[in-house]
Amino acid sequence: LLHYFSTFIFYLFITVFLTTASAKITQAQEIIRLTNGEWKPFQSADLPNYGPYSEIVTEAFKRVGIKVEYGFFPWKRAQKLVEKGEWDGTFFWIKTREREQNFLLSNIAFSTTEVIFYSNSHPISPNKLEDFAGLTMGRIDGSAFGEQFSPLIDDGKIDVQYAPSNSSLFKMLQRNRVDFIPELFKSGYDAIDDLPSSENPEKITHLNSFNFNWDYYLLISKKTSQGQYFIDAFNRGIAMMEADGSLNSILNPVLVPKRHQ
Repeated sequence: LLHYFSTFIFYLFITVFLTTASAKITQAQEIIRLTNGEWKPFQSADLPNYGPYSEIVTEAFKRVGIKVEYGFFPWKRAQKLVEKGEWDGTFFWIKTREREQNFLLSNIAFSTTEVIFYSNSHPISPNKLEDFAGLTMGRIDGSAFGEQFSPLIDDGKIDVQYAPSNSSLFKMLQRNRVDFIPELFKSGYDAIDDLPSSENPEKITHLNSFNFNWDYYLLISKKTSQGQYFIDAFNRGIAMMEADGSLNSILNPVLVPKRHQ
């Protein structure tokens, strides 16, 4: 009897041990480590839920049972840590040939719209891209906005003036130091609304043509063993959020100008 009891205790111990170990392994597999960065008002260590973009990522993975751990780094380092496989992924980035080579890319998480702003005090009415030749474009230093004008810029047909912020950029527009500004619909109008009345912000508007869409992606390291699993999981989570409207409810406050909400 003692022998059978000892055997029972032994197998019970083994069962509990294996169950616990399996649970820990499963738990470890259901955590993804993502690099994050500072890009207010979209994502930041100082924003609630680390910002709306981070909130989207957290919720998308939560929908499929995965917990997200964030680390905040300068953007260049954030990308490099993932490329080396030290972190699982990073967000949100546009697609480039180099990134397609170095990372696994999710489906498009969402898109933003870049529009062309100008002042009615110095109107422009282009019908084709070449009609911008001879004009001066305003751009924030380091910004990628205005990519569609790169051929004209490279050929010297469009001059570019840089500013450190949207506030100073749109003041340049009102003072006729630049002729047009490619900027996101939301951030452009928010900058206009913040201009003092002395700058006549009501004169600034945007063209209904020459819009440019920027698509944003989650990047996952090719050196992470669960890379494709994480990509598939995120795609499912985002699809769920899009279907029930929760994606737009998070995005609209930061992508739609206050005057258009």
